[in-house]
Amino acid sequence: MRILILTPIQKEQEAVKAHLSDIKEQIIDGSRYVTGKFRGASHSFEIINQMTGSGDSIIALATEKAVKRFNPMVVFLVGVAGGIKDVSIGDVVVGTKYYGYEKSLESSEGSMARPWSGQYSKQLKVLAESVDSKKNWWKRLTTEMVPNVKFGAIASGNKVLSTTTSQVFQHLKTSYNDSLAIEMEAAGFGEAMSDYPHIYSLNIRGISDLIDGKRHADEAGSQELAAANAAAFTFEIIFQLNTAYFSPVEIEVRNRLDDFMELLSKTTVINLPTNKHKNYAPPPSRAPQELERLQPLSKTDRLLISKALDQLGGDEVADKIKAKLDSLYDFQQLGLEALRRPAIERYESLERARVWQRQVVLKQYRSNSNDIRDRKVEPFKIDADLDTLQAFDVDLGQNRHFRLSRIRRVQPTDEPWQHEDRHIRKETDDFRIADNEMVNVHLRLDVLAYNLLTEAYPNSRRNLLEGAEQNSWDYEGKVNHRFYGLINFIMGNAEHIEVIGPEELKEAMRERAEGILKKLKL
Repeated sequence: MRILILTPIQKEQEAVKAHLSDIKEQIIDGSRYVTGKFRGASHSFEIINQMTGSGDSIIALATEKAVKRFNPMVVFLVGVAGGIKDVSIGDVVVGTKYYGYEKSLESSEGSMARPWSGQYSKQLKVLAESVDSKKNWWKRLTTEMVPNVKFGAIASGNKVLSTTTSQVFQHLKTSYNDSLAIEMEAAGFGEAMSDYPHIYSLNIRGISDLIDGKRHADEAGSQELAAANAAAFTFEIIFQLNTAYFSPVEIEVRNRLDDFMELLSKTTVINLPTNKHKNYAPPPSRAPQELERLQPLSKTDRLLISKALDQLGGDEVADKIKAKLDSLYDFQQLGLEALRRPAIERYESLERARVWQRQVVLKQYRSNSNDIRDRKVEPFKIDADLDTLQAFDVDLGQNRHFRLSRIRRVQPTDEPWQHEDRHIRKETDDFRIADNEMVNVHLRLDVLAYNLLTEAYPNSRRNLLEGAEQNSWDYEGKVNHRFYGLINFIMGNAEHIEVIGPEELKEAMRERAEGILKKLKL
């Protein structure tokens, strides 16, 4: 399992490296990365670390580049920060949200704050709270000092503060008075990670100074102390990290598939006949067997448990448990499509073709245009979690977005890719629409709408937060700029959803409604 840790300065990077084994360095596309191994309670982790430099724009670019290069499951920003309130030197602050306090609108009426703001992954924050409560992370500390862990907002801007009498500090105390700490990367990191809602992220900072007396604190070694404490807390989170702890089943399946595909780089390289004269590693044939092992309840398991219950005497309680067992098995067979043998074989064939760079035929593909036919494609991006395949359609001469569940079977061919230069990867939103132009939307849902959304689109859970009103939820996420999929969902459940923004979504819905009224001649 791969984890990316970004550290702005060298002292922070050294604190991270102290927890790694088998450390190596590599330079990729002009960026220097440190890699190492770390053994957790449930998983072995590959840690990728980059010293990025300071500043919101710098960290944003570095985050985007590293995420695309390594496709990590989790990303941490780890470093030092100045304390604003309720903290002491050496304490650790876990960012629950961030403020980009410098962004503003300058007009004839004066300056008006328009900060960047956002939150990090709820699942990691919950895990961090658990780690803090158990205190096992203290064993990783390098000094006898026992720091506190605080959870709260972190302010971010491209200024180094060294006095509490400055206008910037007074602005923070007045307008962002829930901020516990200030540094230079939180907002840039948060904005970059907002484009990857399927990747978990968290900002962890050690307090190295309290603004006044910053230079003297630094000279006394406070940065090294703060960086070491932040790294210690981060690696205890990683040690306890278990995907099953905070992920739904669909995400766990995807993570295991990623682990299997990672094995490709460790198999023996063989030469395959191709006009590109490239070497490729043959994918292992383990995936179907491994995925079947992940299925929560097999038919054999069900029979064994039923038999054991019969031996208890067949009382009323045992009968109720058996009934629930049968219901669970039936639901599982309907719901866990990704674990069925045909789905596994489709995935394996497509992944083999992607690695070997071969064309395949999607047999009897069912499209939304009521068309069922074979499609000859070059598969270059597969996402089992989102049930999506991005591939170049050879006959149409364009990139297309396919649903894995609509493919009857995959027929391999020996023909190599011919159009690799035309492969264009796109991000896929929660509604399974691929688009490189995404926009933020904000919806308010009641209980029924929440249930319908999470059942139809499980990935939407990452962008749902409990609303201010009782029994309400806010959906805040990025979707395709034409709002495909989203508008259908809203209009089908209009009485249960409030559209807060943006205006473009409201306008698109008005146009759709007017079109429907015209057809009905109302």
